Amino acid sequence: MEETSGIADIISKFNLDNIPDENNEWLGKFCQKLWQDALHEKVQRLSMHQRWIDLHEKFRGRKSSKKSAFPHISANYIFKTIYSFTAILTEKYPKAEVQTNDNIPPEIVRALNEDIKTTWQEEELQELLFSSVQNMNIYGTTVEKFIFDVEKNISRVILRDVFQFFPAPGYTRGTLELPYCCDAYFLHTWKIRDKFEIPENIHIPADANEQLFGKQRETVRGGEVKYTALSNLPSNYAETSSGDSRGRGLHNQALVVEIWIRDKAIETIPIFQQGQATYNDGTPVFDDNNRPVMQKIKVDERQREKYPGGVRKITFVPGMVTSTWNHGVVDDRGNPNINWELVNVRKQVLLETGIPVPASDPNTGQPIIDPNTGQPIMTSMPVDEEKAESMALDTIKNTWLFSRFPFSVVPSMVDTSQWWGFSIIEQIEELVGAAESVLQKYFAFLQRCMFPIFINPIESGVPNSAITNAPGLILNPILAAAAGMGYINPPVPPQGLLDFIQFIYFQVDMLSLSPEVTQGRRPKGVSAASAMIALMDKAATLFQPQIWAVDKIIRNRGRAHISMVQNFGTESKPIRVDKEYVRFIGINLQAAFKYVVESGSSAPITKQGRRTQFIELFRVGAMDVHSLLEQLEIPAIVIERVLEAFSVPGALKILINAGLPQEVAQQVYALVLQNPGIGGQSGAGKPGEGTQTTQPTGPNPGASESAKGLYKQMSTQG
Repeated sequence: MEETSGIADIISKFNLDNIPDENNEWLGKFCQKLWQDALHEKVQRLSMHQRWIDLHEKFRGRKSSKKSAFPHISANYIFKTIYSFTAILTEKYPKAEVQTNDNIPPEIVRALNEDIKTTWQEEELQELLFSSVQNMNIYGTTVEKFIFDVEKNISRVILRDVFQFFPAPGYTRGTLELPYCCDAYFLHTWKIRDKFEIPENIHIPADANEQLFGKQRETVRGGEVKYTALSNLPSNYAETSSGDSRGRGLHNQALVVEIWIRDKAIETIPIFQQGQATYNDGTPVFDDNNRPVMQKIKVDERQREKYPGGVRKITFVPGMVTSTWNHGVVDDRGNPNINWELVNVRKQVLLETGIPVPASDPNTGQPIIDPNTGQPIMTSMPVDEEKAESMALDTIKNTWLFSRFPFSVVPSMVDTSQWWGFSIIEQIEELVGAAESVLQKYFAFLQRCMFPIFINPIESGVPNSAITNAPGLILNPILAAAAGMGYINPPVPPQGLLDFIQFIYFQVDMLSLSPEVTQGRRPKGVSAASAMIALMDKAATLFQPQIWAVDKIIRNRGRAHISMVQNFGTESKPIRVDKEYVRFIGINLQAAFKYVVESGSSAPITKQGRRTQFIELFRVGAMDVHSLLEQLEIPAIVIERVLEAFSVPGALKILINAGLPQEVAQQVYALVLQNPGIGGQSGAGKPGEGTQTTQPTGPNPGASESAKGLYKQMSTQG
């Protein structure tokens, strides 16, 4: 039978090294082929969606619908393990800083650092970090997407459901160095029409299906539920499905797929120069005053990357692929996380003003020096279009998202044979199931014991109808048969049953890499603080791969934010730095930045051990009071009060209130001003050994020339 879908033609004409351009009629079918390949790999071959549904059920503790002779009692240790993992890894706000080797003023770098901290707090990114790490622990992988909200002029982090992300087949270890990846979601048909300006006469099929994105997870507790039970579900869950397979909340919605693809296509650009216009026969054109008529004339051609950075985003609606209107492709553009309008503006400025170069003497060729400043006099040198375009692109090539897909993919447990990570649940589910089975039987045994069997001999003379479970019941049986009446003693429960259940849960703790010291419990036989600290250090080692994963999530968020600010930060933002406000415009930060995260700063597993180390450093004078209080997590307002007391005026005020004469206090204050080394905030904790921790404004009287020179080089800005 002849192929009519066009798939065979696509395979023969196009591939990932030869992608149809935006005007090609086969682009929609090509996108559909890529989407189907990624969908089949993930859902059919790897069965990832079914695996994740099972993992989610175990995390939530799905109620069994099977009939059993034993009560359905569940101690969901999987929930405890996942939740405690997540809580430990995201306990604190992370510590990180922006760094650069380029010529950027230090106060601007600090302002950018404070901007990230402010965004983290205002956008509640710590709460989102908890959700992201929880997803990572349940499903084995977390996916985040970075966008810039133009309306609110702020970068955003979107937590993507792993069910909605589809990498290209054939890759491993969660790499994003992929030829393409798909980000799929459902939208109302009216919103698709409005967002992508689709004509009213074009039909958009409502083909959303809850099975594709695992929407059945919304009703995981007890299966289908009535709407009155919605209060029992998490707040971020949508309405439960009802009736058909699409669910009530999916009516009039269609599937939309974004394909982020690497396209190294080269396009040919004509090169124009000003020249005299000619007629078709080559005759020069003159105006009425017999002056040559000038126009742009094509003199050559040049080639350039069609998509600088190699990232292209194609949005298509699979249900519209057979439509004659663009064959389902509703949007096709270069990397939207790069401000191409800004690049064009910079290009035009370079074409109009040229680039500054030192002026030179036409006779000698030597630079012309300004006699007043002694510096070379600068002049402007024009540049051609190709050079201007290249220089404009160079200003944004350092931004992190220039040649990257705007996603962060971080696995929990790594299997180097797969792209997706795996969950710790897979390692403990069988043990937890065994513990629950024993626990159910134990509860069944206890229930039987609560209702013991009562023996009523036939000769007792007491009818069965007269015997109830009422307390204090006194019967008058025949004396000879009275000895036979009474309850049967319940059997003794098997010895060691509860110990066995506890042993299973101990094994679960070991397999899940969460020993007792991470759960707030003291191991048996351990009492010394040093031994506890050693065990906590060992626990931190077991957690290290998880800590690295969380560090990567945080690091990618910071990198993406800086990239967005450099591309779309067109407004002057006042940022408070060291009690002063610094203003900067993001698009002016044409530099390469690094976002360095302090490893484990969000998961202080060895908090007690570190506190002990900080106190010891303070005791020997290697750490000042301010640093000690910060490391001990004392609130900033309390630190300010304490340091106020440590300052000379604050300390003298305390002494005056204690009875020191005011004139004596003034003499002491004058003495301290003459000897700045006295007092200060450092504190070995030994009298007379304090030193200054704030930078002095100048050298002490009598300082050497080298010391004076050193002070001149110091910067006290900010």
